[in-house]
Amino acid sequence: MLRMGFVDEVEAILSHTPKEKQVALFSATMPKPIRKIADRHLRDPIAIDIKSKSATVSTVRQRFCQVTARHKLDALTRVLEVEDFDGMVIFVRTKTATVELAEKLEARGFSSGALNGDMNQALRERTIDRLKRGLVDIVVATDVAARGLDVSRISHVLNYDIPYDTEAYIHRIGRTARAGRSGEAIIFVAPRETRMLRSIEKATGKTIEPMALPSETDIADRRTGEFKNLITATIEAQDLAAFEGIIAAYQQQHDADLGEIAAALAYLVQRERPLAPRLAPIPEQHSRSVSAVMVVVIVIVAVIMVARAVATRAQAKRAWCVTGSPSAVSMPWNRNISLVRSRTRSDSTARTSDASNCSTATVRWNSRKACRVICSSTCATCASAGNACA
Repeated sequence: MLRMGFVDEVEAILSHTPKEKQVALFSATMPKPIRKIADRHLRDPIAIDIKSKSATVSTVRQRFCQVTARHKLDALTRVLEVEDFDGMVIFVRTKTATVELAEKLEARGFSSGALNGDMNQALRERTIDRLKRGLVDIVVATDVAARGLDVSRISHVLNYDIPYDTEAYIHRIGRTARAGRSGEAIIFVAPRETRMLRSIEKATGKTIEPMALPSETDIADRRTGEFKNLITATIEAQDLAAFEGIIAAYQQQHDADLGEIAAALAYLVQRERPLAPRLAPIPEQHSRSVSAVMVVVIVIVAVIMVARAVATRAQAKRAWCVTGSPSAVSMPWNRNISLVRSRTRSDSTARTSDASNCSTATVRWNSRKACRVICSSTCATCASAGNACA
C-alpha cells in the first residue's frame, strides 16, 4: 500500500494517533523505500522474519503456457473452458487492458469485471464484493489488486501479461492458496519473454511446469460432460411425470441407465447444434526455433553469394589480364563487368607497355592476383621495368 500511492494517507492517520502507541508493520517484502518509512515511524522495532525455501507457498501449482500476443485471447478462452475454477483473477499490465479484456470476456459468455487504479474506492469495493458473493467469477486487474486482496473463492490466478519483476509475480499469485488452501497459477509467456520466466523461477525457487493449450477435442468433451451432468441433475431433481413414460420405454428398449440416457441426449444436441462460438485456431509455438533456423539459412545464403561474387570477379579480372577481355568468363551481373573493366584498365595498359620492351613476352596471372609480364629473353629494359626475365 505504501508503494502504491497511499503514503500520504498513512502518514495523515499516524499524525492523529497518540505519541505513546504500539505500531506493527506487516509486509511480504521489505524493499529499501518501505524500510525507510518504517524507520521513520517505528521506535526501536523488533524485526521478525519468517524464511522459507521458496518465495511462494507449496500449495500453489505453477504452470506456464507459451503463446504469442495475438493469440492470447483465444488461448485464455480455451483455458477458461477447461479449467475447474471457482473464482479467478487475471492480471494485465495497463488500466485500459482491464476494461477491454473484461468486455471481451463478457462478450464470450464469461462473468467478469475490471479492477484498476482509475476506479474510485467505492467501485473497487463493489467489484470485490461481487466476486465474494459469486456474482462475478473473473476479475481482470492490474497490480493494484496484487496486494491485500483476500477472497476465499479465488482458486486461480492467471498472468495474462508477464510481470515486469519477480516481486510483482510473487504478490500476484499470493492471491490464491491462502490460509492453507490450494490454488493454481498460470502465466502466458511469449517466446521473447522466456528469460523473464527463468528469472521468476530463480526468484521463487520453484520450477514452473509447461502447460499445453486445450484442443478443440478437449473442449468438446468438456462441454458434452457438463451437459450430461446437467441433464442427469435435472432429471433427478425435478418432477418430470410427463417424461417418465418416454424414459421408461427407452430404458426398457435399450436396457440403459440414467447416465446413458443423458449421454444420448447430449450427443443429439451436440449433433444438431455444433460448438459455438467456433474456437479460433492457435498455431503451435515454434517461432523461436523457426527464427533461429531462418537466421542460419540467411547467413549461409549470404556467405555463398558473397563467395560467388568474389570468385567471379577474380576470375573475370584474370581473364581480362590474359586475354584483354572478360568475355571468356560467365558474369551474372553487368555491374561486376563494369567494375572489373574500370579496375583493370590500368593493369592492361601497364601490361602492354611492359611487354613492348621484351622481344617475346607472356602475360600471366601471378600468385599475388595481379597481371605480370614474363619475358622470354633477357634485356636491360625489361629487367629495369621489374619484369621476370628468362
